[in-house]
This record gives sequence, C-alpha cells and structure tokens, in this order.
Amino acid sequence: MRKIKTNKVSKKDIAKKQKKVNILMNDLLDAHSVEHDEAKTLELIKKISELEPEDPVPAEKVASIYIDYRKTEEADKAVKYLEDKFPPTAYRIFLRSRVCDLKKDYGGCIKAAESALEIVDPQNDVLTKLMCHNILGHAYRYIGDADKSLEHYEISSKTDPNLAPDQHIRYYVDRIKREDFSNFLFSIHNVNATREKIFEEICGFKNLYDNVEQFTHDPATHPRHEKIRIGYISPDIRRHVVAFFSYAFYKLYDKSRFEVYIYARNREDKVTEEFKKCVDGFKNILFDEPNEAAQKIKDDEIDILVDLAGHTANNCMPTMTYKPAPIQISGIGWFNTTGLKTIDYFMVDKYTDPVGLNEKFFSERLLRFQHSHFCYMWHDNPIVVNPAPCTKNGFVTFVSFNNPTKITDDILRAWAKILDAVPKSRLFLKGKAFRDDYGRNYFLGRCEAAGIPLDRLDAEPDEQEYLVKYVKTDIALDTFPYPGGGTTCDALYMGVPVITWVGERHNSRFGYSLLVNCGLEELCAFSEEEYIQKAIDLANDWDRIRDYHLTIRRKMEESPLMDDMIYMGEVEDDYEKIYNAWINGEPFPEFPQDPEPLTKDVAEEKYNRALDYIKREPDFNK
Repeated sequence: MRKIKTNKVSKKDIAKKQKKVNILMNDLLDAHSVEHDEAKTLELIKKISELEPEDPVPAEKVASIYIDYRKTEEADKAVKYLEDKFPPTAYRIFLRSRVCDLKKDYGGCIKAAESALEIVDPQNDVLTKLMCHNILGHAYRYIGDADKSLEHYEISSKTDPNLAPDQHIRYYVDRIKREDFSNFLFSIHNVNATREKIFEEICGFKNLYDNVEQFTHDPATHPRHEKIRIGYISPDIRRHVVAFFSYAFYKLYDKSRFEVYIYARNREDKVTEEFKKCVDGFKNILFDEPNEAAQKIKDDEIDILVDLAGHTANNCMPTMTYKPAPIQISGIGWFNTTGLKTIDYFMVDKYTDPVGLNEKFFSERLLRFQHSHFCYMWHDNPIVVNPAPCTKNGFVTFVSFNNPTKITDDILRAWAKILDAVPKSRLFLKGKAFRDDYGRNYFLGRCEAAGIPLDRLDAEPDEQEYLVKYVKTDIALDTFPYPGGGTTCDALYMGVPVITWVGERHNSRFGYSLLVNCGLEELCAFSEEEYIQKAIDLANDWDRIRDYHLTIRRKMEESPLMDDMIYMGEVEDDYEKIYNAWINGEPFPEFPQDPEPLTKDVAEEKYNRALDYIKREPDFNK
C-alpha cells in the first residue's frame, strides 16, 4: 500500500526553525533596544515573520515593533498571524487595539482594549492592564470624551508598581504609571476642575521621584564661562506647535552674551535640522534614560536649563527631577505649574498671571514678562487673507479647529445659543474625533444633545494642511476652560477674529493674553453670557467682520506677539538677571506686574548692545 505524503512538519524541523528564530531574536533585541537601528530592526523582524514562528513570544515582538514604527500594513498582518495561530490573550487583544489606533479606527481600538481588560489578570499581568488603560485614555481623548479619558489615565497613574511580579516588569509598569500621571495632569485641564484641585493633583507628581538623587550646584565652584550657557530641553524640536513658539530661542539669541544648547527627545525632521544649524550644541536624548540625559546636561555645564514641554507627551520631567542645571525654568509648551521643586521659574506674562491671581498655584516663582510670554512664528506657505466669506455666502460661518477634547458640553450649549440667535449661521469643526464613524457619531451625538442643529454643522477630520480652510470662515469661537494657543494664533494670522472666554487659571487666560497683545481686547469675554453676546453682536455686524479680516494680520505682525527682537530682549535680560543673582549668592529676583523705570544708563547699554549685535550678524538685514 502506497504511503500518502502529508505537510506535517517534523519535530526536528520545528526545533531547527526555533533555533533560527532565537538567533534572530537576540540580534533583534540588540538592534532595537541597544543600537536603535531602525533599518536593521525592520530587516530582522521581516526575517522572523517569514519563518512563521511556532512560539507566540517572537510573533508578539514582531507585531509590537511594527506598531512602534507605525508600519500599519505590516503590523496588521503580524497581529492577524497571532490571531490565527494562537489562542487569544489580553496582551494579543491589546496589540489589536494598537493596530486599530494606527488605522485611526477608534471604535475598534476602544472595543479591543476594553475586551482585553475583561480577561486580563490584574495580579499577574499588571503591565498589560496599564497598557490597556493607557491606550483607552488616548482613544477617548481623540474622540472628545474628556471624562472617560481622564478616568483611564487616573487608574493607570495611581496603580502600585509593586504589584508587578519582578523587577524587569516593575520597571515598565513604573514608566507607564509616570507617563500616565502626566497624561492625567494634561487631561484634567479639559474639564472644569478648580485651580485648587489641579494644583493638588500636580503636586502629587513629585512623589514619584522621592528617591532621585539630585545634582548639587555651588555658585562658588560652578564653572564660569565667557557667555551664559542656556539649554533648551523638549520632545518637540521638530515640526510641532511648540517649535512655532520657541524658534526665537534658537535663531535669534544674542551670541555676544549667550551660548545655546538643545536637548531633543524626539525623532528628527527638517525643522530639527534647521534648529541644529543655529545653536552651539545639540544632543538627541530620545533613547537616554532620565539620569543619562541629566548627566549629559551636567557635563555640558549648562547654567540655565529651560524645559519646553511640562507634562505634555513624551516629556522630559523625569530628567528635570535630577536638577542637572543650577537654574531650571519651564514654560511655553505647558500651561500650569510642573509641581517640581527642582524647577525655579515658570514663564508667564502680566495678562495670564497678574500679580496676586495665581502665585499660590505654582510651585515655581513666576517669570512674568511685560508683553507676551509667547512669540509666534508663521509656519506655512504664504496664504493670502481673503475677504470675510459672509459677504459672499449670505450667512456667517463660525469655526473652532481646537482639539475636540477641549470642547465641553457647556461650550457646545453656548454655541447652540449663538447659532440659534444668528439666523442661517453655520458651525465648522475639525479634529481627530471625525476620523472614523465611531468618533464622529459620538461627537455629533453630543452636539445634538447640546441643541446644535446637525444640518448647520460641518465636521471634518484634522489634517496638517488645515490652515487654508480658514478662508471659509468668518468668526472663531474659542474653547473654555482650556482655550487655544497655536490654534488661536493660526486663526488670527488668517484674518479670523477669535472670541475668547477668559478664566482664572493660567491656561484659561491664553486667549486673553494673545488678543490683548494684538490690540483686540474687545474680543475678550469674562462670563458665558458675555461670550455668547459678543459672538452674536459681531455676527450681526458684517462691516466689522470684514474690517477684522482685512486688518488682523497686520495688527498681529506689528504686535509684541510676533516681535521676536522685543521678545528675545526681554527673555535674555531676565535670564541674565536670574543668573547673576544666583552666581553672586543673592536671592532669586521677582518679576513684578510693571517694569522697572528705564534709566539713561540702562538705555545706553541696551543701545550699544544692539549695535554690537548687528555687527556680529552678517545676515541681520535679511
């Protein structure tokens, strides 16, 4: 009787394949985790995939790395292989949620992550549990559900790392916990929490770093250089809104008095390359542990280290806890106190934080600027400002391109009242919430519940080239209690007037500072009723809308908000004042509401400095 051939693989062949996979896995761990060589890592995981591992661990690693590198198609195939080959586990379902996130399928992401949470063992798999809460926090934030986002971040941030079974897992649990503590602190600003509540929560962050051994700095032995060394540390030294507010730090500093070093915790792009060329020193600390990054800064003998991220994504707060520089400042990219005693000052201005309003809600001293604490740079191709479209359309179009998570139910109800009072008017929104049907339906449901007629609402997904869409709009409506920063500046530069609602929190007064600095204080409201009425009054005055569209950009360009020379003059004078106080053993200076009178001697010194600066800069006239 003839034997029938089968495709059955022998145990010997399986063992041989497993040996190959193991060798490749060792190489992969070196390439990915030690060398950080993306090309080599991708080559190795491709080879592992082609071998079709019989063990789920290599297959899981392949899927995870494809997701990390945002290779959506490859990640989808890798997770599908896991689903077809092995029984479901909480971690494998979590990987599916990450692929859905890559695909911008937030409904699928939420469904998968919540399914993983249902079967995860919270005692023996605390890491997967935290990762599920982390991605749910992100997904709910994307679709504009601030409360649920906050809930998941809080659970993760308040999990005890000691629940992890071993030190290796505990390291990653602790890392996610700290990351989600920052996510929690970021997200709490989207809701109507009091200043007292937010301050209490932020101050809890420092407890995560009780065991950090800080560097000490003695003015008597601190290295003194010919110029003051300023370090800027950020995960956003790239094309990012923070870069549009911090470019002057790198491109326009006074090279006769300062040296500037950048510490970037991000993958590099063309913007990174541009900033690199401008400064005296650059280091990428993306793959450094916080203590390693801190040591590099200490070795560079930085005098003043300025953090530009606070508790935003991929931040450098852990590095700041080591106190690598004797003077540390935060601001620009973050909108509240950091809660860290190792940070000495926080950047504000006299409009966001007038004397007596918010000092007790900051663990830092306030570095109060007399103009704007922001300096805005236009960051796109030239776009001509168009006349107000209402004159052609026959109706007013209100707009908000703010992140949908900032749009509270209270704001939606206020917008509904505005639309109701302005016949035929429309509302135009853009954001991540409208990337998929799940997010879109959820957010439109909120709009409808708030009384906004859906037939008068246009909603589009976010996009990088969104600025040109402002030509379709007449009046921008700011969000509250977390208003726009870069979004407000973009609208104004496109000629669109912005109605803002002014609160008490530092970040609730961003719109107020931006508008006052542009000479547009009349667009600021100090209550919900005034906010609604100002929007209605402007919508009924088309001549005024038309005038705003034709004049706002010019006002903005001539204002302190875009005057980088005035801005850098104030910043650098303050840096010098703080440094001189520290090096001379004097108390750190306060920065009052009103500037000190300008004496003849000081004026002459500033004039001579300006002349010297011009001589040193061959491209000054450009």
